[in-house]
Amino acid sequence: MSCLGTNDCATGGLSAWRASAIRGAASLAVLMLVLYCPNSQAQTCTAAAMAPVFGVYQPSGSATLANGSITVTCMVPAPLGLPVNYSLSLSMGGQPSAMQRQLAAGSSRLGYNMYCDSAYTQIWADGTNASCVGTGGTGSMQGSVVKVFQVYGRIPAGQYVPAGSYRDAVSVTLLY
Repeated sequence: MSCLGTNDCATGGLSAWRASAIRGAASLAVLMLVLYCPNSQAQTCTAAAMAPVFGVYQPSGSATLANGSITVTCMVPAPLGLPVNYSLSLSMGGQPSAMQRQLAAGSSRLGYNMYCDSAYTQIWADGTNASCVGTGGTGSMQGSVVKVFQVYGRIPAGQYVPAGSYRDAVSVTLLY
């Protein structure tokens, strides 16, 4: 039986077309579910940090300030406006408490901290002992989201320590 371009083959050609159309609709429904289900999105994120560099510290002057930044870039295979979920935190450096970090030069210590606000009231830390942790943004048409977090460093005045090169190692943790 041949059904090329005719409607008189309802049992052969049309039934096959309907079955094909139904399978196509089912496939489309699954595809739409995958595209619009935020929990099924696979995002990848990276963080790049520029540490605050304090320069010369004068204990008898005012506090020494320095700025840095952390740039988070996420690639999201998502339509415009879907959320990008991540959290960003800073380690405590070489200290057991992020409430007061310390720069070290040999056995000498110089207290300092890093903040997420320019008023120096919200300490950047690991999320357990501090008042700020960076969080995600919103997707874009191209699939990438870039967010820059400012880091404000402050060494309080009045700490009389030997001259030297003081350092600390603080790790950035990006969970997504």
